[in-house]
Amino acid sequence: CLANRNKTLGTINDLRPLEVFDQYVSRAVQDIARRREKLDATSGVRLLENIAARMWDLGTTTLALEDSGIGDEQLESAVSMYSDLRAASILREESPDGDEHSRSVRFTYDELCEYMLGRSWHRVVEKAGQRKGGRTVDDIVDAALARLEFSPTMGALVFLQRMHGTE
Repeated sequence: CLANRNKTLGTINDLRPLEVFDQYVSRAVQDIARRREKLDATSGVRLLENIAARMWDLGTTTLALEDSGIGDEQLESAVSMYSDLRAASILREESPDGDEHSRSVRFTYDELCEYMLGRSWHRVVEKAGQRKGGRTVDDIVDAALARLEFSPTMGALVFLQRMHGTE
């Protein structure tokens, strides 16, 4: 596994998904940032969080590119964070029946979508803590429980709770 290369981990039961995804995403975006000197790793993480949040907003795990919030220059550039995240197999772009006009994007792994959605909620809560009347973990949990039909919801809630130490 790329997240834990060259480490002795013990049994499979000892793996902690939050730490695995933290390392996986962190390494991937840092590798991209190193290769592309003008990009920083934070922009890659924010892009992934924003895509997950947009998926939540629209209730889909496959976003039409025009609904993704990604600018045209990033979509079309071979040297953008978006294209590098695709090259790193974190995001996957699809075109039904090869139709270039209806391209969509999704996370390569469903669990990665859950993790990034949990991170996006975590960021909302952190920002809210800096201002009065912001959203709390309980607010997000209540909203999520009302939308359990969205497949990444339960996994995202587990990640959010682990991020906040409220298991």
